[in-house]
Amino acid sequence: MKDYKEVIKTFTEPNQRKFELRNIKFENDIFDELYLQDLMIYNDEIKEKLNRDVTGFFNNWVANKLKKKENVSLNIKGSTRSGKSLVALKHNLNIAKYYQKDFGERIEKIVCANQIEYRQKLSDAEFGDGFQIDENDFATVGIGSNIESMQLRDLQNIIAKKNIHTTYLTPKVFLNNVSEIGLVSFGKDLENWLSKFLLYSLKYTPYTLMGYVVFDVGIMFQEFGCFLYKDTGGCPNSNKKKISELDKELVNGSFCLPEGLDLNNFQPNPDECPFYDVCSHPLCKYEHKKDKWIQSKMVGGLEARERERYMLVFKLIHGLNCAFMPTENRLKLNNVKNFKEIKLLIKELIPSLTNMKLGIAEFDTLCDTFKLMFFNTDYMLRILKQVQDVNTESLLWSIENGEVIHQKFINFKEQKKITENEPK
Repeated sequence: MKDYKEVIKTFTEPNQRKFELRNIKFENDIFDELYLQDLMIYNDEIKEKLNRDVTGFFNNWVANKLKKKENVSLNIKGSTRSGKSLVALKHNLNIAKYYQKDFGERIEKIVCANQIEYRQKLSDAEFGDGFQIDENDFATVGIGSNIESMQLRDLQNIIAKKNIHTTYLTPKVFLNNVSEIGLVSFGKDLENWLSKFLLYSLKYTPYTLMGYVVFDVGIMFQEFGCFLYKDTGGCPNSNKKKISELDKELVNGSFCLPEGLDLNNFQPNPDECPFYDVCSHPLCKYEHKKDKWIQSKMVGGLEARERERYMLVFKLIHGLNCAFMPTENRLKLNNVKNFKEIKLLIKELIPSLTNMKLGIAEFDTLCDTFKLMFFNTDYMLRILKQVQDVNTESLLWSIENGEVIHQKFINFKEQKKITENEPK
């Protein structure tokens, strides 16, 4: 077992860049700044805590947790481009180092688009794995709403046994889950690429402000061979620099780029960092993964929770042996008199298809969706196409009977079209 000094080195020694924080100017959103100024006028305790640096305490807390083989759970809150993703990745990088795991190779496994993908990845998790759940919109209706927090708590046995570490990213509120520490974006220094976050204790309500933590995210770019991040403004190229405007020494020194890259015959990415399409940096891989999430929403128009509900309905169609009736544009279930009896069959079958605990509202939503598909196979086909067209790693279409129904329906449609076009 590593002793405590070795554990804490994981979090301190890699950050070899030393800063005098009193000389650093962190830029914050102007309205956040005005709000905090108003708070400090009327509350001396808030003023003291906003100026209390607890970076060392935070690093010690994480290191001590790892030494004791206890899981670390954080909830990081902030608006888009506030730096919460980079801070989460920096935190997970330190955890990967402690367990001597290759962070660059594991970035695809670490990052989850939502809680559904996280639950699926847990089945293959190894001891000490860290996961980053980029959960921008926790559901408020349907499957995945009231049960979302419950499912997180139900997973605690797996999390505890495998010592899984979790970092949840949310834009507006802290989640009502098991995270002990909450971080809120509080400013950025783009000269040195430092991020400042307020630290809250989430053990008790109301949540308690403890101070602020500073994360050196710039060192993370350098560690994996990117020295262009200041010029470009990171992978998204927020500075809109062209290759001709970049320092050639920095380009040649960046070992995240392919060896022997011919810049004269190179086609740069017009929207992101010019080297976005060929870069091997873990942070670039993360941006590519986010691109897939965005693309899936644009193409399919279905959120992960909606897909989960539809997939469960297709499993029910398969499990109940529903017959396809193309001439009536509906499905059929033998020996059933009405939909009330179908609901009873659904209730009996669900435990064998999913480990989700459905409340009354979730069960009714599921039955309503089943009913729509059962009595309208046109609607079912539209949903099938959306589920199949969305290219997500987390939810792949794999229900054989669903594919059979889909193909039968296509064949019927084609045959009907031929019949309609035949001369009378």
